[in-house]
Amino acid sequence: MTIVNTLVISTQHVSDETIEWLDVAPLDIGNGVTKYDFGWIIFVVEEYGDFPCDLRGIIDYAHEKDCMYIFLDIDADVCDDLPMMKTETYGVH
Repeated sequence: MTIVNTLVISTQHVSDETIEWLDVAPLDIGNGVTKYDFGWIIFVVEEYGDFPCDLRGIIDYAHEKDCMYIFLDIDADVCDDLPMMKTETYGVH
């Protein structure tokens, strides 16, 4: 059995542009992004490819915490160690 660390973090940490990117990213097979009802599951990759800058910062943070996955969830807590985004999708945070 394998147990892995997962960073569960609010979608308030990503911009509207990143949210739009995430909405279509699961269609790009092999990038490690999966959409679910309340956000996205992201495999913590070694190489960013075309990932948006704000998402790269979250991935770097997940690496520092030895996480294999990130759950970006609309109901998750915010992280004081990461910047918050002003978005039209979720309001000013």
